[in-house]
Amino acid sequence: MPARRPLLLAGLVLAGAVGLLALIGARIPQAAILLELERAVGHPIEVDQARVRLVPQPALELLDVRAPDAGVLAGCLARFEARRVRLRLAVAPLLRGRAVVSRMDLDGPLLRL
Repeated sequence: MPARRPLLLAGLVLAGAVGLLALIGARIPQAAILLELERAVGHPIEVDQARVRLVPQPALELLDVRAPDAGVLAGCLARFEARRVRLRLAVAPLLRGRAVVSRMDLDGPLLRL
């Protein structure tokens, strides 16, 4: 029986980790983050797909992102595009139901004038 204790403990730790990841994933408010991103940029943003990533750090991954009217730059109408935008989220605020972006990574950014 004592030989089973480490296995039982490992199983409990694994179940706890999976439960914590599920809790964090359920607390990522995708729509609210997109609205806040639009507010920060000041222009509407179009996203083909949004995915929640939990490992290695909670993140909201936006695919094929476009801001068709990103304002006027040097007298020209600007358009922003990116293959992927990854918004990494701080863990502690997520546990309290708040999403705080700690880092933003852009893959394939393009600004058209």
